[in-house]
Amino acid sequence: MASVVSKGPSHDDRAAREPSDLPAARAFDLRDLTVDQIRERRVVRYGVAVVITTVAYVIQRAIWPYIPPSPQLFFYPAIFLAAWFGGTGPGLAATFVSCVWIAHGFLPPEGFFAVSDASDLLDLGLFASVAAGISAAMGRLRAALRRERAAAREAELARRATEATWSMIAHDLRTPLNVIQLSSSELERRLQDDEPDVERAERAVQVIQRSTTRARDLVQDAMDAMRLAGGAMPIERDSYDARELSAEAIDAVNVLAQRKGVRLSMRIDVTRTIDCDAPRVLQVLSNLLGNAIKFTPAGGQVVLSVEDALAGVRFAVTDTGRGISDEELGAIFARYWTRDRAAGIGLGLWIAKAIVEAHGGTLTVRSRLGEGSTFSFVLPTQSAAHLPENERPSSTW
Repeated sequence: MASVVSKGPSHDDRAAREPSDLPAARAFDLRDLTVDQIRERRVVRYGVAVVITTVAYVIQRAIWPYIPPSPQLFFYPAIFLAAWFGGTGPGLAATFVSCVWIAHGFLPPEGFFAVSDASDLLDLGLFASVAAGISAAMGRLRAALRRERAAAREAELARRATEATWSMIAHDLRTPLNVIQLSSSELERRLQDDEPDVERAERAVQVIQRSTTRARDLVQDAMDAMRLAGGAMPIERDSYDARELSAEAIDAVNVLAQRKGVRLSMRIDVTRTIDCDAPRVLQVLSNLLGNAIKFTPAGGQVVLSVEDALAGVRFAVTDTGRGISDEELGAIFARYWTRDRAAGIGLGLWIAKAIVEAHGGTLTVRSRLGEGSTFSFVLPTQSAAHLPENERPSSTW
């Protein structure tokens, strides 16, 4: 039986799943890296610092007979460049190497790594102090620029994600809005007849209600997606009875199950209350139950199981549908992933995963083609929810 476990609490909304098998090792190639990635490699940053100061030494040695006796002349720009490229650490490394080169090539006794004159030693110490200050200042400036670039990239990604979400929402909203418009016109026409057809009018009202619910869900998903793109999923905890939450979730999808001809049942074996955001948990359960009903054929069964677990209370939605392939399991929790584009825009499981993780839980899925799937998660009890995160028991199973 194939299974996937969503990653631990993290709002890195890069929700694509990682394969379990690591790729084969291969030779390092700088061409595989961007400029920023190359610059962030420590060996590259410190190597550049040494090379720059060595180049400065070679240049200064070449023109030493033709310039005033200023042994630090080319080393200041070398340290500046090293700190600009690599940060404070490489700048300090360049400072140290520069001091070594100056002592070796430009201060008596030349050719030795030593300084014989006290005034030269004082000048070298002053140079080292100034150079260290330049390195520190350039390191802070570089770090600030990196943070600014990172923030700009995150803002651009969030903007693109928001635009993509709303573009899909706007496209998908056309269908329920058109249905509402047509059904409203049909209902108005039926009610104006001398002998209104009550049965057809009732069907039109039901269609309008379903389309309104669909439009509301689309907008709600868009709002949640924007919150997640901003890096937060607000959770308001309180103590709730798991049995009542489960019964409410079953009631919310019971009509859908009856219409589809799917048997819907609930198995409860829980004694503890849970500490959670009830509307959010209902959102997760409704999504999982709705998906299970959607992909289970008529005559199949969907079961919501609730039971005490080591880490809290475990919820599981099991269906007898067609199951999920290994390829689909690898991306099932990704944003915009959907098996049936006509049924949604692929935000439901991504949002459900984020809600569960915001509660400190883990959303898992186990499936076998032709036999069905089980989605499950564990929510902490009231006592466990108030423990520090590193002291809570594991919620995987």
